[in-house]
Amino acid sequence: MIETKYDLLVKSMVHDFLDLAAPENQNNKWSQVAKVNEGKILVFKLVGSTNCFKVIAELDTSAATAFDILADVTRRIEWDELCEFGQVIERIDNKTT
Repeated sequence: MIETKYDLLVKSMVHDFLDLAAPENQNNKWSQVAKVNEGKILVFKLVGSTNCFKVIAELDTSAATAFDILADVTRRIEWDELCEFGQVIERIDNKTT
């Protein structure tokens, strides 16, 4: 397997993400900071962090469609009112952007 210069960094990020997402860490690492639209959108903040948030939302679409829209940086302007434009700055391989 050909490794890119980002492989070790990505592996570390995946490990950290899975640790934060683990069910056993939900009550002691996250603090709810907002509840919107009768609980259809919940916002949590990582305890001890100023810029790490988790959002849980109920959407009227499939998980695949939601992922495709949220993962496509060029479509971010469709759902993020703070974003003026989005573009790919480096293509690492043919599978990712």
